[in-house]
Amino acid sequence: MSEIKCNVQQIFIKPHPNADALELANIGSTEGWQCVVKKGQYKTGDYVVYIPENAVVPEDILKYYNFWNNEKNKGLLSGSLGDRVKAVKLRGEFSLGITIPLEQVDTTNCFILKTPTTNYAVVKYENVTKLLGITKYEPKIPVNLAGEVFNAGSHVTIKYDIENSKNYPNVFNEGELVQVTSKLHGTFCGISFLPKESLFVHEEMIRVENGYISVFSKGLGAKGLCFKDNEANTNNLYLKTVKPLIDEISKHCTEHTIIMGEIFGDVQDLKYGAKQNETMFRVFDVWSRDRFLSHTELNEWLSTLPNVTRVPVLYEGPFQWDIIEPLFQHAKETEFDPKQIREGVVIKPQVEREDSSLGRVVLKFINEDYYLRKNGSELN
Repeated sequence: MSEIKCNVQQIFIKPHPNADALELANIGSTEGWQCVVKKGQYKTGDYVVYIPENAVVPEDILKYYNFWNNEKNKGLLSGSLGDRVKAVKLRGEFSLGITIPLEQVDTTNCFILKTPTTNYAVVKYENVTKLLGITKYEPKIPVNLAGEVFNAGSHVTIKYDIENSKNYPNVFNEGELVQVTSKLHGTFCGISFLPKESLFVHEEMIRVENGYISVFSKGLGAKGLCFKDNEANTNNLYLKTVKPLIDEISKHCTEHTIIMGEIFGDVQDLKYGAKQNETMFRVFDVWSRDRFLSHTELNEWLSTLPNVTRVPVLYEGPFQWDIIEPLFQHAKETEFDPKQIREGVVIKPQVEREDSSLGRVVLKFINEDYYLRKNGSELN
């Protein structure tokens, strides 16, 4: 999961179609995150603090801003303590996140954020997560996803994350050639190859015919850590799933290469038709020659690997919202299980490019049904 950011953002108000006492608020832009708010609480153009999904809100803030149930002595949000932000439907409308009002100082770009103990001066777009004492919900990591690790170094692994399209609603241009792939619900897995002559070889790396392989999760990769291939990690999900593929992958590599993919199946609550303990691996990105491979290059790279395949490609063509939206909104993951909801999609340009605010252009578009599902698990 991404880092929690509670930013000062502008709000855009529109009527709630099914409730006279409620309104709909979009955060950051008219296409941004949608929250349900009390009617008259805000007007379009106001600035608020937006608290997103998986934020854990301290008790004093919940009480101060009326997100508290005195009778039950717990918060009004989700989780056993009512302190975790999750998606809900309120009178038939999707709502993800909560808002905290701010007081504007005259006509400046400065605002007052009130807390039970201190009033803070804040500015547009400021991240106030620490000021509010908000943390990110961290699910307990299953034993088979943990394991003994070694420090391979951040030059061997990669820090990888994909931003939500709601945070960057105008990055893709209408008509721009894009690729749309399924976002599978499992756990990120990175496979790093180093040639024999590399200066960064570590004794704990897996030796293959033409070099060395390291395996890491998203969280470990961000810290330069990889799993040891030892007896203690015999049941490690990452190693068990990808070790049968590493000889095939390594023979295709001649220089430092990082393969990024998803391990899925019997991993989280969405099973993709898998049997007990059955897992699969699909590739969604490859980094080689100091850059990410383009759409065409990735297809070519995988074309000679019969047992290493790509996440499902759902669409290739111009970016058109009427085509894109049905691919993720209320969609099913038909390639694996026709009854299972699709988590969402990932969209990239067919030719890699950078954006001044986002960086590398790649965004995820998430299905509302996925946010609203019951008893869902959320692991990296």
